[in-house]
Amino acid sequence: MGKIIMISSGKDGVGKSTVSALLAEAYSEKDKSVLIIEFENGLRSQNIFVNSSEALFDLDDLIYGRCSLEEAVSSSSLSPNLKVIFGGSSRSRIDSSLFEPLLLSLADNYDVIIIDTDCNDEIMLKGQPNSTMLPRFSCHSLRHTFATRMCEAGVNVKVIQDSLGHADVSTTLNIYADATRALKMSEFVSFEAHWSRENNL
Repeated sequence: MGKIIMISSGKDGVGKSTVSALLAEAYSEKDKSVLIIEFENGLRSQNIFVNSSEALFDLDDLIYGRCSLEEAVSSSSLSPNLKVIFGGSSRSRIDSSLFEPLLLSLADNYDVIIIDTDCNDEIMLKGQPNSTMLPRFSCHSLRHTFATRMCEAGVNVKVIQDSLGHADVSTTLNIYADATRALKMSEFVSFEAHWSRENNL
């Protein structure tokens, strides 16, 4: 059975879909077959994140038997290993008694399944053996980590700003990017080397 990962939060707009897409792409690059199941009804944001083909049918259609699995699955142009099932068009909560058997059957066909949940979706695998819950943290924190690591890598700050979707670069620099101890030490080492070269030391 493949690994099942649920990305969840009690708040919208914290980066669940972004984390889901990046994690899925990372697994697919390791030659893993990956399926993203999207719960966000009607938005189809994963269509943008993983540049997938359009699908006429969605998760609701699959659960309630209105289409086959092949008709509900969309392919990503990022990797032949990456597939998506889009969230349904209705706003009704998914029936866990129908979804769980479907999920477990899908896990026999994919190495990794990533569930991109809607806000406040209940965890449907509660009590399943070998399930692992992450410590309490906000997915939004990963945006801060992303900004900080890009700064450490020397990425142009305008690229970081654009990647995070900030209208003002001061938001990127003053709120999201941190000057970590490791970064400060690295910069001072570089400065010392520059100073030594300039003064022939």
